[in-house]
Amino acid sequence: MDEFIPEEVRFFSAGCWLAGYLYRPVSWDPRRDEALPGVVLLQGYSSLRHIHGLEVPRLLAEEGYIALSFDHRGFGKSDGDRGRVRPLEQAQDTHDAITYLQTVEGVDPERIALYGSSFGGANALWVAAFDPRVKAVVSNAGVHDGPRWLETLHGEESWSKLRQDVGSAARLRVRTGAPTWISYPEIVPGDEQAKRVAQEHGYANDPLFVHTYDAEAVEHLLRYRPEWVANRIAPRAALIVYAEFDSIVSPSEALAVYSALGEPKRLVKLPQANHYDVYHFINSELADRAFTEVRTFLSEHL
Repeated sequence: MDEFIPEEVRFFSAGCWLAGYLYRPVSWDPRRDEALPGVVLLQGYSSLRHIHGLEVPRLLAEEGYIALSFDHRGFGKSDGDRGRVRPLEQAQDTHDAITYLQTVEGVDPERIALYGSSFGGANALWVAAFDPRVKAVVSNAGVHDGPRWLETLHGEESWSKLRQDVGSAARLRVRTGAPTWISYPEIVPGDEQAKRVAQEHGYANDPLFVHTYDAEAVEHLLRYRPEWVANRIAPRAALIVYAEFDSIVSPSEALAVYSALGEPKRLVKLPQANHYDVYHFINSELADRAFTEVRTFLSEHL
C-alpha cells in the first residue's frame, strides 16, 4: 500500500481558525494522476483528533483518498472558547471543512464523503442531510439523537439531576448572562472501559483535553436530533457501524437511525465489541474489521 504524509493545515469557519491534518497518498502526482475522492473525518464529543482521529485517515490515504481530520472550534489546536459545544456550530465547521477540502489540489470536488465516529456520527448525518455535496456518509459507533443518547448514559437519579441543573443554569443565564460550568463526566459518565482508556492512554491529563463545559452546551445537545432529518440523505448512501456491547453509545442508536434512513444503506455490527474497540489504538482487530466495511462502502458509493 502507498504511504501517506500528514500535513498541518488551517481553514476559517465563522471567523475561527480551525486546525487540521491533511493526508494524501505519497504516490499521487498532480502532473500525471486524476483527482482523488476526499473524506472529512469528524471526532467524538471530546473531539480528540490527535488521539482518536489518527489511524482512519492514514488508512484512507493508503487506499487512495485525500482525508481531512480537524479540530472543531474550541477544541485541540483550533480557535474558539473552550467548553462551548454547539452542535450546529460544529455542523458549520463541517460544511466549511468540505469547502476547504474542495479547494485542495488533487481532490475531486464532486466526490466528498463524511466519516463520523461517536458524536461525530451525529454531525456527519446532520450535515449530510442538508449538504448535497456529501455523496456518502459513515457513522461508526455514532450518536444519532442527543437526548436519547444522554439518557442512556445516566441512571434515573443522575439524569433527573442533570436536567434540573441545566434548567437552573438556563434561568440564571437568561437573567444575568452568567455561565454555569459542568464537568465532562457529569455530562458523559464513563464506564470502566472509558476510565481505563483515559488513564492508560494519557488523555485524562492531556493539555488539549477539555474538562469542563458550559451548561448551555447540554441545552443544545438536548435539542440536537440528527435522526429526525436522516431521511433527507437518500438517495445518497449511508453506512452505520455499531459495537454489539457498546456501553457509551447504545446499539439502539444505530438500529433506530438505520430504520429512519432511506436506501441505499448498510448496517454492520461489530460482535463482542464495546465503544472504544472501534478505535485502532484500543482494538486493532475489530477496528480493522470496521475499516474493511468502510473501504468497501466508499469504493462503491464515492
